[in-house]
Amino acid sequence: MWQLEEILEGYSQGYFLMQGEDGRVRWFSTDVRTLIPLDDRFHCPKSLRRALNQNWFQVGINKAFREVVAGCADRETTWISPELQEIYRDLHRWGYAHSFETWQGDQLAGGHFRDHDRGSIYWRVDVLSYF
Repeated sequence: MWQLEEILEGYSQGYFLMQGEDGRVRWFSTDVRTLIPLDDRFHCPKSLRRALNQNWFQVGINKAFREVVAGCADRETTWISPELQEIYRDLHRWGYAHSFETWQGDQLAGGHFRDHDRGSIYWRVDVLSYF
């Protein structure tokens, strides 16, 4: 059983939980990190701007956390095991994991979920899309 303090400490050191090839959830790390600058260096393509301006979608936060995690895990090969889904649900319940959803009316169209450490440093965990 994973303990909250142990999970938060691991994340704060740059490690992340993932299901290994042996089926067990354990700590991993990587030297390569991707950063997306959200300042004037960020380029939003015209097609995306047009789509956003059409108001086809509404954005939600933490409206469907369980569904977003399950959707991200629902693929042929996934690192998000049932045990890891439970860990993320616990982190969400404790206020340390959040979902960001895209809705078309009352239909979940896509989303991603994140977790964060005590310094509120966010990183993307996984993404789902129904398109």
